[in-house]
Amino acid sequence: MADTQEEFAEIGLASGEVRGLLVLSGRAGIDETVGGVRIVGERDALRAIAAFGSRLTSSQVEAVLARAMVFFTPASAPAPVTATVPEPVIPSGPREVDQDALLSIEEVDAALLEGVLAQPIEEWMSFLHPRQAKLVRRSFAGPSRIRGPAGTGKTVVGLHRAAHLARTRPGRVLVTTLVQTLPVVLSELLRRFTPDVAARVDFVGVHAFARGVPQERGVTFRLDPTQSDAAFAQAWLRVGVPSGLALGRQDQRYWADEIQYVLRDAASRRSRSTPNCRGRVGVTRSAGPGVGTCGLCTRPTTPNCGTEASSTTPT
Repeated sequence: MADTQEEFAEIGLASGEVRGLLVLSGRAGIDETVGGVRIVGERDALRAIAAFGSRLTSSQVEAVLARAMVFFTPASAPAPVTATVPEPVIPSGPREVDQDALLSIEEVDAALLEGVLAQPIEEWMSFLHPRQAKLVRRSFAGPSRIRGPAGTGKTVVGLHRAAHLARTRPGRVLVTTLVQTLPVVLSELLRRFTPDVAARVDFVGVHAFARGVPQERGVTFRLDPTQSDAAFAQAWLRVGVPSGLALGRQDQRYWADEIQYVLRDAASRRSRSTPNCRGRVGVTRSAGPGVGTCGLCTRPTTPNCGTEASSTTPT
């Protein structure tokens, strides 16, 4: 299975789209998974395949088929078997075999209808750029970081990576984010394109995770904002003032506010500044759908300001 996933990653097929299916001839009512391979009866194969719905475009199907024709060795006809069977003492008469049709027309129609009604998926859920597909399956010796501008597919790679780990490793997979609203969104996206492993991936905000660790161990605590402010004041005197930050027109309160916005919003916001606006670079506070607010002048974004709000669509 791993070799097949690696081969089709060369054309961008997500590893989760390569599935093992073993069909047992003459059997029905079987649906089990052993070692990552799904085992179904012959009469259940069509429904098992059609349930995934339409996941690839016609051009992607052609690309996958062309790759498969090269990668898989064509099966040759088996060598004829010659057996010598002694003549029976009492020859038996001919027996009529009652062979039902493999699938009835009604069963075929029901399976195809189920595939049509399956929730549609977006292209990024099944087909990636080949470089993204390779990153999803890559083995790292330690922590790694993927960097890139907005829209280059970092979140897409992260989602497929989580699904790949859940499918190939034991235990659970944890995905954290600095944005409080993203865990629900990411969890739903993962459920849409890989429901078989979605239950093994946990999405949680960083702050919620940090609170949950001591709580699960029975450790009680109380967050004290005044102590946090006092700690920042000490850090400002020890680092901020000597660094020259205090020489500008932004004071200690501005930089404390700046850090809070960066920690909370930088993961899902992107902006730029122009000479006409001296607002924060890289941070945009949302003032409504499609509207940003400049970090310094607190006005809605305009062409002169140059900031822009981003959505939570995975990129």
